[in-house]
Amino acid sequence: MTRKNVRRTKFISPPWIPVWVFGLFFSLYTLSMGGHGYGGVGTTTYDVTRSMLINHSFAIQKVPWGKAGRDGQFYAQYGIGHSLYNLPFYLLGHWTAASFPQLAAHYDRITMLTTLLGQPFITALTCVLLYLFCRKLGYTYNTSIWCTLFYGLGTQAWMYAQLDFSEPILTFWLLGSVYWLIIPQSHPQKLRLPSSCHLVLSGLFLGAAITVKIVAILVLPVLLGYLWLTFPRKINTTWKAFTWFLIPVIGIGGGIVGWYNFIRFGSPFETGYSNEFTRYIPDILRHFTDNLFGLEGSIFFYSPVIILAFAGIIRFYQQFTTTTFLLSGIMLTFFGFYPFTTNELYYGPRYLTPILPFFLIIAGAAQTTYSKQAKRIALFCLIMGIGQQLIGVVVNYHSYYWRIQYTLAFANAPDFTSEMETLLRSTPRLPHILGHLWLITHAVLDAFRPGGIPFSGIELLADTTRQNAWLPYYGLDLWWYHPKLIALTGIVLPAGIVVSMAGIIVFSSYRLFRISSADIPEVLSKER
Repeated sequence: MTRKNVRRTKFISPPWIPVWVFGLFFSLYTLSMGGHGYGGVGTTTYDVTRSMLINHSFAIQKVPWGKAGRDGQFYAQYGIGHSLYNLPFYLLGHWTAASFPQLAAHYDRITMLTTLLGQPFITALTCVLLYLFCRKLGYTYNTSIWCTLFYGLGTQAWMYAQLDFSEPILTFWLLGSVYWLIIPQSHPQKLRLPSSCHLVLSGLFLGAAITVKIVAILVLPVLLGYLWLTFPRKINTTWKAFTWFLIPVIGIGGGIVGWYNFIRFGSPFETGYSNEFTRYIPDILRHFTDNLFGLEGSIFFYSPVIILAFAGIIRFYQQFTTTTFLLSGIMLTFFGFYPFTTNELYYGPRYLTPILPFFLIIAGAAQTTYSKQAKRIALFCLIMGIGQQLIGVVVNYHSYYWRIQYTLAFANAPDFTSEMETLLRSTPRLPHILGHLWLITHAVLDAFRPGGIPFSGIELLADTTRQNAWLPYYGLDLWWYHPKLIALTGIVLPAGIVVSMAGIIVFSSYRLFRISSADIPEVLSKER
């Protein structure tokens, strides 16, 4: 092959695909994020990260999500893994605020903005891991890329990549644990049993998932059951595999979580969570139905591309029988556990976000056999999914939260004017997607009406001194759009970042399209 042809194919060769996948999704998610706290999980875990670095303590100021510890100080209920993950991104903001004097007065806002970069980062890594998972199963480059695009663009992973919940981090660690555990049965030239190294890595990933959210421990029996089915029915061999897998799970998950609980509350088994999971027990059936079919939180409605998994389940089972039980067991575990709490506050079923990659892995088994009609259905699901995520991403989550769900609580805030009360009480109570559409429509219309509410909108009156006041709560929820940021840094910096990342999105999309649309894998393997 000539040097000219080598240069042409160098940057479309398969080893570069993870780079293009990460560049595409990290840039897209970063450009679409709000860059401010959304309360609850995000701001509380941020406070823990901040306290670790500044106060050298896990204690924070009192918030609704936690309890007093054995030393009388207040501690968050959320897993320490989320706050530890925040550290490098918080330090980026710390260094930025220290390097530019004009930003020093906005230390909390800058560090919150950079801390939230961790969400696009980890979700983009999940997209890369999903692509590698599909290749590990023997899917073609074309199928693997499309499974990744369907996940990254057509599911609520996009929506939660710009929020500050724990689910994106949990998704990565959980998917990684399964990735290291599986050796495809369709590859007879490879060992069917995971090596001790793979078992340790799988255990490390699951242990990390438990530190982020202790609910991850529920999938442990499923993973152990997979090992029991996979390994020869010899006691010594099976228990050796269990040992290699469980040592890092117990050391990382049990050790760190137990130590963190003991430091805070004097007991390794006290997590700080309240009884929030028991007070919803009478509504379990309704929540289970909502997770499947409800307009408020159906996983199929808010992530329509996962419907394609039903087209691939039979073929996937025929190729990967034991793996089918593993993936199905994990998904059923989440479906079975989370009706004990509610998704009513969130855009789609937030708690089911970690199982979305498994749907797309199963869906990939049928992509090579799709008819033209099936491909049209798949494209329709993708377009619908992109639309769903854009509706959620463009509108600030707090716009819906305060404007539609909690108007009465908002009305009791201090300095509440009669005009605002009339406006809020006239707001219809709608499910998330319809509520977001309503807010988008009125944000556009009111901008052109004399006397209408300003496009900058209503800010959170309850707490305007914290990082939540960084962006308007009515209008576009984009960090680079906000005039406060432009006033601090000028328009050059935000515009430069937007243009650069838009260029990465276009370039990465072009490279992935070249690979997925051309029949090049065999050619490239010969050329290398």
